[in-house]
Amino acid sequence: MNKFKKWYSVPEAAALLRQAFEEPVTERDVLDRIDDGDLPVWFNAAGHYAVELHLGCIYYPDPAQNPLFPLVDHPSAEQLALLRCGSGECMLDSSDYVQVLNGRYRLANVLRDDMIDFAGEQKAKTHFIHGMMVYDDDGETLLKIVRRMPDADPVSENVCNFVAAHTETPFPSADLLIASEDLLATIAPPETPETMGTRERDTMLMQIGVLALVVAEHAGVYQLGDKPNVKRVSDTAKELVDRLPDANTRGLSSANFRTNIGKGISLVKGGNVPAGN
Repeated sequence: MNKFKKWYSVPEAAALLRQAFEEPVTERDVLDRIDDGDLPVWFNAAGHYAVELHLGCIYYPDPAQNPLFPLVDHPSAEQLALLRCGSGECMLDSSDYVQVLNGRYRLANVLRDDMIDFAGEQKAKTHFIHGMMVYDDDGETLLKIVRRMPDADPVSENVCNFVAAHTETPFPSADLLIASEDLLATIAPPETPETMGTRERDTMLMQIGVLALVVAEHAGVYQLGDKPNVKRVSDTAKELVDRLPDANTRGLSSANFRTNIGKGISLVKGGNVPAGN
């Protein structure tokens, strides 16, 4: 994959994926991946107006102001609290003024409560009440792309003079950009670490067993009769690990040492690994 090119258009991404997967990937396939949230997408927002959003809810100081109030007979205290909060979470403007964007921004693929007009004869029409949303530079703050209303003050920055952009039509795919690192992750996802095979594991256990036999032969304190004192060797190994500064002690408990030494010695002597170990 080209390591110099940083951004790809949808047609370029489709061509690259066709080559990588050797299958007829189309631009529609790429857009479907974007719609499903599998492929992040950006666009050049230079010069666009935007206003920051935050989650909130419509609040009714008097629950009787809620249009749903007449539908609840003798509401309980819990129901009154819910009626005060209106219909739950919604997106609210967090500033009275718009800002001008500069640079590329990642489109926010988040669930939205869009308005649907059912008046169509064959299909309904969706009005995107929040328009197009993008993430700010921090990757978390939501920004709503807005446009100035036709009859509004041409120099005003007040959000009251702006409405959500692209409220009835999707953002043109020709303006979408896909980062090279996101395409690379699609083509060559990170490899999962290889797990140790049975032969490699048994070889390692045998080496551990041999080391325990050597220690027992050269230091009587680590011998029990004619066999290694597995518990004494394990406890000493654990004490040594505990004295090491900044040691990674994961999996190095005395019990694990005893288990692995026992398995290793059994393999070295040609026996079977004890059941349940």
